[in-house]
Amino acid sequence: MIHTIQLYTNLSFEEKDNIEKRFKKNIEEIIKDINGNDESIKLSGKNRELYYQVTIFADVTKILNRGNIYEEDYYEVKKKIDEKIEHLVGYILELTLIRVDYRFDKYISSNAERLILLHLYKKMIDKHGFKKKKSKKKYKTSIRYDSKSMQIIIYDKEQERKDRNKKCEYYERCMLRFEVKLLNKHLNYNKRKYNIEKNLKNYFSKSLQVKYMLSNIQKIVYKGDYYNIREANKIINKSSISDKDKQFVREFLIDISEKGVTGAKQITLDNNKIKYTQYKFKKAISILEELNINPILIPKSKEYLGNERIYYIKNPFDL
Repeated sequence: MIHTIQLYTNLSFEEKDNIEKRFKKNIEEIIKDINGNDESIKLSGKNRELYYQVTIFADVTKILNRGNIYEEDYYEVKKKIDEKIEHLVGYILELTLIRVDYRFDKYISSNAERLILLHLYKKMIDKHGFKKKKSKKKYKTSIRYDSKSMQIIIYDKEQERKDRNKKCEYYERCMLRFEVKLLNKHLNYNKRKYNIEKNLKNYFSKSLQVKYMLSNIQKIVYKGDYYNIREANKIINKSSISDKDKQFVREFLIDISEKGVTGAKQITLDNNKIKYTQYKFKKAISILEELNINPILIPKSKEYLGNERIYYIKNPFDL
């Protein structure tokens, strides 16, 4: 699930001078030559007041030339990065992680289903923790949440490649991508709070990757498969829950369909009381999870796309 990473190391000015003497070029030219046409690992450098900083950007999927990444791949990835640094400096240096992107890809062959899912995701909660949903026009085919320490992005990977006129790799075709980006501020917090050192090996851990995907993506997309109102009603009517709860979750589904998750949470009754208190909201979500119904319905306007009629979509986030 790990995708891209960013690390850095600091060189003394003496080390920088030695590199330039060895290659008989200035360091910017040396880095350009080392990078070449390799898009999997890119080096960049910048003069700081007391040292020269080398930043490493690496795309793990391009290093390994595949989409599926496993915890044991750490050693191969670390080796490739070390080789780049050794080429530049002449020896291996300790590297500090300053960003890591996790991703979960789900193959969905139907373009219509991917389009509908992205439409449904726009109805998700407007704020998750400190992360706020962005609504700019440039995010028309994606959903993005930002904070100063983390980002969440959900998008059609193949469409993103087309929009950017970039090559779509074989492992990116027909993929709906869920991403969680951990920025330097969050990595610093983990080091202070949990003593997790900012090195690649720690963040290559599968358990850590799963934790971040579940605590961020799962919390906003919810569990349960997607249905239109008719199919959802069939499941609700056949269930053993009370008639009162059946009416309660039907109203809940319609309110979210019309107003989105945030809008539904803000509905007030004639007596100025909130319709869905925290208790009632959690109760509705819990009942729907038991029935395997996602709280966001497929609207009638989106049932027909192209030659397909779609009234059910299996939840793609099944980590």
